[in-house]
Amino acid sequence: MKETFGEYIKQLRTEHNLTLTQLAAQLDLDSANLSKIENNKREFDEKRLVLLADIFNLDISILRTEFFSDVIAKKLYENNCDNDTLILAEQKVEYLKVSFFAGAGGLDLGFQKAGFNVIWANEYDKEIWETYEKNHPHTILDRRSLVNIPADEVPECDGIIGGPPCQSWSEAGAMKGIEDKRGQLFFDFIRILEAKQPKFFLAENVSGMLLDRHSSALNNIKELFRNTGIGYELSFEMLNACDYNVPQDRKRVFFIGIRKDLNFTFKFPKPNFPKITLQETIFDLKDNVLPALTYNKTNGDKCAVPNHEYMIGDFSTIFMSRNRVRSWDEQSFTIQAGGRHAPIHPQAPKMKFIEQNIRVFVPGSEHLYRRLSVRECARIQTFPDDFIFHYTSVPAGYKMIGNAVPVNFAKFLAESIKQQLIENEDKNQIKITRQEAVAV
Repeated sequence: MKETFGEYIKQLRTEHNLTLTQLAAQLDLDSANLSKIENNKREFDEKRLVLLADIFNLDISILRTEFFSDVIAKKLYENNCDNDTLILAEQKVEYLKVSFFAGAGGLDLGFQKAGFNVIWANEYDKEIWETYEKNHPHTILDRRSLVNIPADEVPECDGIIGGPPCQSWSEAGAMKGIEDKRGQLFFDFIRILEAKQPKFFLAENVSGMLLDRHSSALNNIKELFRNTGIGYELSFEMLNACDYNVPQDRKRVFFIGIRKDLNFTFKFPKPNFPKITLQETIFDLKDNVLPALTYNKTNGDKCAVPNHEYMIGDFSTIFMSRNRVRSWDEQSFTIQAGGRHAPIHPQAPKMKFIEQNIRVFVPGSEHLYRRLSVRECARIQTFPDDFIFHYTSVPAGYKMIGNAVPVNFAKFLAESIKQQLIENEDKNQIKITRQEAVAV
């Protein structure tokens, strides 16, 4: 079997002229436990990988690869797997991924749940930094604008994912598309993609990209993806999150590219999930919600469930032009990136039609009409309850959640990408074996 992780630590310590006691102190361990780790009598705690990277000034991705390959290789070794199997397992142990326009990290969390290791992420919005870092403690967060990040400062990786700003393309925005400076960030995404040449990429954006006025820009972007570096086999499709284990209508466009030398094209699999209703998703939260404080400031720790508070204030004429209520037995409207336009809680009856573009709350039931809370929106976006959003202004919570890719949606796509990559590796492994057999 290859060098163990414990032996790897011992080698690092020796090369840097550190005593067992010195390294143990820096890792917040006692010398006896570190000695056991180095001698393969005790497992190293994954949570200390970041410390180890800091001590030896190493790329955290390298350490994670060493650590997880050791864990899996040991299990295979203990089960008497042959050496060829061990080597193949080490090659497949994990896919390292970087994330651009990470936001709160819904896309990243979905990929993590599918077994990817998110080693590095980029997010420029300072209102999001605390939320991302506290919920993704093992991911390095680069806080600069992508425009200012040199490609050589982005780690080597197997995949690049991201959602270049939705605001440039949204049907609710100025409809400027590629002329909008935020739309230009697509080209910086491609700049990094060309420099790193990962095995795959995923880019996500809103359905507004498909409007006729954006057709020229959309075709240009497709060609840029296809011709980046040695090139990518591009798959492109609009999907609705409601079909992917997510309780909301949410149409989004996905570009998924596979590097051409891998010789396969990603195929979007057909989902087979039952529809999830609002009752299944948020019914247990209906009785313990708080309205936001004055000026829509957060209740903080006073929330019985973290982030279970809703934005207060009037509703716009645009909001009141349509019914904004879905019943308990239905799925939610799209969760948007703003509390002012959050859907109404399903406890309320459907809004009453007056005339075209005018609805009102049902007289006598006005007290039932409140916006969904930040936590309810997070549930609908399939964030787990232990994913805490940090903010002082409640609208900032809605913005983080509304801009995210639903976690379950991301997980399904990530699992599909991973499965197809592994199947392709298996096929190539068989091809190589057969060629060698013929040569002999």
